[in-house]
Amino acid sequence: MLIVNGVSQGQQPVGLNTDNYLPASSILFNPAAAFTSPFAVDINVASIDALAYNNLAFANHLSLLSLAFGQANGMEVTYGSPETIRAFSDISLQGPSAVIRYSDFSFGLITQVRSAASLITDVVPPNLDFNKILEDSLYQFPASRFAGLNWSEAGVHFGFSKKASKNLQVSIGANLKYMIGSDGISAITSQPLDFIKHSEESTMSFDRVIMRYGYTSGFGEDIQHKITQFGSRGSGFGTDIGFMISGGQGAAAYSWKAGVSLMDAGFISFSNDVQRYHIQTDTAVTVTQQEFNTLISADDFTALAAGAIEGKGTMTAESGPLKIWLPAALSFQGEVAVSEQFYLNAAVVQRMPLADQQVQRPNSVTLTPRFESRWWSAGIPLDLNDYHKLQVGGFFRFGPAVVGTDNLAAAIIPSKFEGADIYFGLHFFFSDIQSGGAYKSGSLGCPKFR
Repeated sequence: MLIVNGVSQGQQPVGLNTDNYLPASSILFNPAAAFTSPFAVDINVASIDALAYNNLAFANHLSLLSLAFGQANGMEVTYGSPETIRAFSDISLQGPSAVIRYSDFSFGLITQVRSAASLITDVVPPNLDFNKILEDSLYQFPASRFAGLNWSEAGVHFGFSKKASKNLQVSIGANLKYMIGSDGISAITSQPLDFIKHSEESTMSFDRVIMRYGYTSGFGEDIQHKITQFGSRGSGFGTDIGFMISGGQGAAAYSWKAGVSLMDAGFISFSNDVQRYHIQTDTAVTVTQQEFNTLISADDFTALAAGAIEGKGTMTAESGPLKIWLPAALSFQGEVAVSEQFYLNAAVVQRMPLADQQVQRPNSVTLTPRFESRWWSAGIPLDLNDYHKLQVGGFFRFGPAVVGTDNLAAAIIPSKFEGADIYFGLHFFFSDIQSGGAYKSGSLGCPKFR
């Protein structure tokens, strides 16, 4: 059978992570999840997901659907007043991937191309209103951490499942991934910086700047045109590890299950075409507003900073590779089978800061009632996105197709638009041999379609 699906590594695509009929997707959320699927072979042909979210800037009367139909002309951006600024983006293209179960074991191959970025700040001073920056007034921008990565990955999956008792199944799994880094960028300000927007000569001044940043050449040119170009400027390793227990007649015929997983633990080290700098000002530096507003690349920023800081501080080029960590997270999952085809799932995703130079992902707490059968499934996830905003999503699978979003309002209803996500893709799977409706362990036999 063909199944359309997608894989998001930022905000979690609940319809794919929880559906037992999509193990090639669910192992990216918890590598032990392959054993709750009724299928022996699942092949992902291609899938795509796009996510963007922030809590600072939003547009009124806008949705993902209206954006798709080009109805964003004249869009006016308004700024909120968040306690801390958080912004995330993640685009994922999953290529040919597969999961095979045989007896108590699972094996798989994973390929993906991904692009992700994040910005997280410390507490924003209460007098900083981005809608109204007064001239000749002193403001502070909080310490911040920004990172972005473009990379591709190829990995292998292994899993093992065994009965611990008559009605208790224990499963473990891991994905080991080799990554090729196309481009990376990181910028860290270790303390708040002062800035003033001057009325005279349309200039801006900055003081108390302590900043470390680095980037590869792909971000050194026009970022808007180069961000999706993939080469090879670095490499690294990553892993996903999962553990799951389930109660019932078997792993795929459970009355309840609970799991914990570690996702995207790893880093990419860039050693080719890398620039790294350390900036520290002694007195205020001044640039024109035009120079600041027309920055479109890291090279432009480096040239502007070098000219502005001369004689007023230090700008030191640093040697060595640029190491950026993946958007690691720890997740806890639980699910009960309310009836034969109706489930209630809960999941918590907590980002894990492993280093200052790291892409982050949104936190989430999700509760999802789900109907699931061989030919179709549907659910309505209730998601507390980044512990900040409660939103309602939806997903639907029918025969060969599934489509979903974790924020229905942002997808289809023109409203306060802070970001959105949508996922879909293509799967091809074979059923396991069944005996009396139960999984027959240890045999693949001639596959048949379900």
